Amino acid sequence: MSYSNRRLIRKPHALLRLNEEEMREFEWLVQEEGGGAPAEIYRNALLELIRERRHAANPMSAKRVDSNAFTRLAAV
Repeated sequence: MSYSNRRLIRKPHALLRLNEEEMREFEWLVQEEGGGAPAEIYRNALLELIRERRHAANPMSAKRVDSNAFTRLAAV
């Protein structure tokens, strides 16, 4: 496994282009999930952000999801 892949596994929010406010929102979504397996909590929080960003008007905008990184995750 390459270094960049390990980094993304440790920090799944690295798959998103988050500003400071959005990072706080992501952390709140993780906390809202309560207890449970960390991987499942991060997955649910990431999916919530994907749903919000999936249909951004401009595919090159900072709000747009990096589709390659999320294609399989969003398909689940």
